Amino acid sequence: MATHWVIDHDFRLESEPDEPTYEERTYCCPHCRKESTGFQVEEKSPAAFFLQPHSMYSMGQKEFDHWVAVLRQHFPDSPMLAELGKSWYPAGGLTKRAWRFLT
Repeated sequence: MATHWVIDHDFRLESEPDEPTYEERTYCCPHCRKESTGFQVEEKSPAAFFLQPHSMYSMGQKEFDHWVAVLRQHFPDSPMLAELGKSWYPAGGLTKRAWRFLT
């Protein structure tokens, strides 16, 4: 059994009236290419991760850095990485200006 990362939404807005659980959703395993249901969530990023900077749901620098590292490792072509330090940075961490000097 192998672990893989999936970018998904808690609420997909396509299901009515009930949202399927993660175990009920169909995913494709990148290791064996099998498409099926029954996958289990082992670790889940905070919903606020892709919302940064956000004054109400701010993330600290350490937590944000952890999830950026996961994103870089598993999704190196993510368009969010191009926004790192420009329009995407932790609200609870460095300021936008400080991020420009680090990226």
